[in-house]
Amino acid sequence: MLKVIFFLKPGKANTKGESPVFARISHNQQSIDMTTSKRISKERWQFTNNLRNVLKLEKEKVLKHALDILVEKPVKLTTLFQCKLTISFGAN
Repeated sequence: MLKVIFFLKPGKANTKGESPVFARISHNQQSIDMTTSKRISKERWQFTNNLRNVLKLEKEKVLKHALDILVEKPVKLTTLFQCKLTISFGAN
């Protein structure tokens, strides 16, 4: 099963207090972490339930859309490898 999890690295917050959003892609007990080049404050990440709730701020809508686009690439891999895809937004 191919699995994508999005999570924050709050220890790498910038001067605005925004943490980088990372993606962890796992398959067959192997995983890789990669940056999404996107940032959000830890408070907004938690307030929006890791971007699962209805988003009101334009910046959050743009971030969610960008993460959805990133998910399209692993979806194409699932077709290639004929495996199931699971996507979640981490609790960090």
